[in-house]
Amino acid sequence: MNNAIDDNKSTPQQEILSLLIRWQEGVSAGNVDKICSLYAHDAALWGTFTTKQRITNPAIRTYFEELLTHQACSVHIIENYLRYFDNTAVCSGLYTFLLKDGDNEKSVAARFSITLHCRNGEWLIVEHHSSKC
Repeated sequence: MNNAIDDNKSTPQQEILSLLIRWQEGVSAGNVDKICSLYAHDAALWGTFTTKQRITNPAIRTYFEELLTHQACSVHIIENYLRYFDNTAVCSGLYTFLLKDGDNEKSVAARFSITLHCRNGEWLIVEHHSSKC
């Protein structure tokens, strides 16, 4: 029996924080495929820039396509608080969007809550709520 600790094995908390970084990178790169790959097929999103809840991955795709088609957008997570419970996690915090449309730039601060669930060994976003501060 090998009792050595596997330093290459990440913890659930590291995997979840990595997912959040990939989400941030996907939004900032305008990569809708990358963003949507992080959401479960039955996920729900209350986006920062809409009054309509998007339920299911195709509806979430539409939200991000609409957001990212006409303007450059980057997002920076300012702070987060992660709680982990077996195969479910909740992360809440603040992020700032920088929207650029031509010469116009606008910074939008927002608070978020993201619920994640581990399905078949993969962490996915199942619920995401974001609202302007």
